[in-house]
Amino acid sequence: MLRQVREFLEHHHEGRFAVDGRTGDEHAPKTLQRVGYRGSSDAGTEYYIFRESFKSEVCKGLDYRAVTKLLISRGFMKPGDGKNLCCKVSFAHEGRIRVFHILPTIWSDDD
Repeated sequence: MLRQVREFLEHHHEGRFAVDGRTGDEHAPKTLQRVGYRGSSDAGTEYYIFRESFKSEVCKGLDYRAVTKLLISRGFMKPGDGKNLCCKVSFAHEGRIRVFHILPTIWSDDD
């Protein structure tokens, strides 16, 4: 499961993750078939993946709940609030939406 998530992020880092705040910028690179946003923190790149994209593409062939629980237990994903597996995050052009928030720590484990 972990390998599949990492592979998706490696293959689609720039191509399918827009940089928040640049979607309305005419000089921003075009993001085709966007699955979410990416942002930078002091620790590295963070990914914010739309719920349906996470379920159907990132976790293709897997139980997305099991993937989410694994990522949260390892500290690779920010847990949602209460019953939700995903977090509410504000984006410049989307407003406040629920996304799966992958943390930079996903690259720290050699599993």
